[in-house]
Order: sequence, then structure tokens, then C-alpha cells
Amino acid sequence: MEVDGVAKSDYWKVVEQCYLCDLCYQTKCPYVPPHPWNVDFPHLMLRAKAVQFQKGEVPGGRKLISSTTTIGKWPAFRW
Repeated sequence: MEVDGVAKSDYWKVVEQCYLCDLCYQTKCPYVPPHPWNVDFPHLMLRAKAVQFQKGEVPGGRKLISSTTTIGKWPAFRW
């Protein structure tokens, strides 16, 4: 279960499926501090998502839903 066994083409699949819940950091990851590698996996995923946005590799729907200014301008729905 090491990274060497994961194809590089699958890295972005992990980024896409990460919802930044921090559970991997708090309970599962053996590489968090005080480990010498000090891996903060949620921060790594956040950085990868930021790189995708910078490169313009994000679909329009994701851009729209992540824009709090645009969403905030929509009127509230009334039932």
C-alpha cells in the first residue's frame, strides 16, 4: 500500500474524491507529526485543488458552486 504502487494517472482521482474532512489526518495517516515526514494530507489535497484552479482545469460547474459571491447573489428559494 505504498505510493510506488499507484499509477500517476490516478493521483488526480484521489484529489477529486477528497472532501477535506480531515479524517485521514486525524485517524488514519501514520505520517502525520511527530513522524519525520510530517505529511499534512488535507493541506496537500487543498494545494492540489488550488493548482487545478490556477491552471484553469476546473469545470464550470465547480467554479460556480465554489464562488460564494455568485451564489450569495441568488435569491433565497421559498417553498
